[in-house]
Formats: sequence, C-alpha cells, structure tokens
Amino acid sequence: MLIGISGRSQITNGIVAGMISGELIMRNSQLRRGELQIRRFGDKLKDMICVLTGCTRAELENDSFRVSNMPPEWNRWMVHYDNGQIHDAKGSEWFCTYDEAEAFRMRTLGKPYSKFDYYVKEHPITYQMMLQEVGVDLLRNKFHPDTLVNALFYEWHPIATESRHWMGHAITMEDEPVKYPTWIIADVCYNNEMARIKKYHGVVIRINEPGESKYDGFDAVIDNNGTLEALRIKVTDTVNKLNLKV
Repeated sequence: MLIGISGRSQITNGIVAGMISGELIMRNSQLRRGELQIRRFGDKLKDMICVLTGCTRAELENDSFRVSNMPPEWNRWMVHYDNGQIHDAKGSEWFCTYDEAEAFRMRTLGKPYSKFDYYVKEHPITYQMMLQEVGVDLLRNKFHPDTLVNALFYEWHPIATESRHWMGHAITMEDEPVKYPTWIIADVCYNNEMARIKKYHGVVIRINEPGESKYDGFDAVIDNNGTLEALRIKVTDTVNKLNLKV
C-alpha cells in the first residue's frame, strides 16, 4: 500500500508519517523486514547533492546547514538591473555565469533592456538553493517532470516470499499473491506525485496548517491546529477512517 503525506511543513509531515507508521506497527506485530518504510521523493535528490558537494545526509537534513552558504568556489556572478524604481532586483536568468569577467561582457548583451542600468554582483549559493534549482529548475522543469518520481518507484519491488525448501533448494509457491511493501511517502508536493500514488491505488493525506486554504483531491485532511497529542488522535482517526493496513 502507498500512503502519501502532503503539507506545507516538512517537519509536520515527517511527524505524521512517524505516527502512521507507529499505528500500523501496533496493529501488525508480524511485520517482516522491509514491509513498512517511510520514504520521500526527495531522497535521491539529496543523495545526489551529497555526492556533488561532499556533505552528508545528516548535514543536509539540518535546517541551519541547509541554508548556509556553500564554499566560495560555488559562487556565481549575475547581471542585475536598476530601472530607477527597483534597485538590486533579482538577477537576470539570461545573464548568469561563474566568471566575473564574462559577467561584465554579458552586461552589454541586454539590448532589450537597454533603458535599464546594469551592474554585476557576486552571489553565494546555499545548499537549499542547490536542492531547489537542481530538483525543480533542472530535473523537473527541463529534463522530465517525473524524474524524482521514477527514481523513487524504481525501488518499489515485491517483497520476497518466505523460502520453502525441497531437497536443499529454495522454492516459491506459484499461487502465492505478489505483495509490495507499504510506503509512507512524506513529501508529496506536486500533482504528478499524487497521481503516481493513486495509480497504484494508494491514498494521499493533506496536513493543513492554521490559516491555510482547503484543498481538494485528497483522501483525508487533517487540521494541525492543536497540540501534538491532538494531532496524534486525529492521525489515529484517519488511519481508522481510511482503513490503512500493511
């Protein structure tokens, strides 16, 4: 079974995923290894960033580290404009480079914006920026929208059945049903992620924070507007309502 968790706060999503996992474990004491897992679409992206930058997953999960600047060799230069009203506006996506001299040369290419004054500015990059730009701007928007979805689901394999032996050889009963692990996916953000979960007859739960608008298309909505214990009670009620099982 697939259970998706969608919400603005990734911290709360993780807490709810843990609560659901705890509920399911309590109700099934015979779980085998790997039958119940908490996963995230962003897992492979974070692994990729760790490979590229040399940081660890533990560091990348730390909020303070994630918003810190990467080493200066990752800095980039961007051409900015000043139209007399908006000073130091966002750097132009068309004029971004990693070489200062090249940035000054590119400044002269802004003919469509010749009425503006251009200047060049060096920008440090945070780990969070790299996660966003590689995950969304590059992989999702420019390569394939399902890149991280596919990467995660390539690991959703049937659980190996218990081996039976005959004359020293492991055998599998042909009439045994194929069973997949139960995944609680704790970072559902986009419609295509929800659609993949629904494709395999899963459910998606929305966690609403105070002041948020109501969202449609979810199998259940939990309003996180009280204490942690109140949230736990709502999670238990949702598990019962949706009849969630491993």
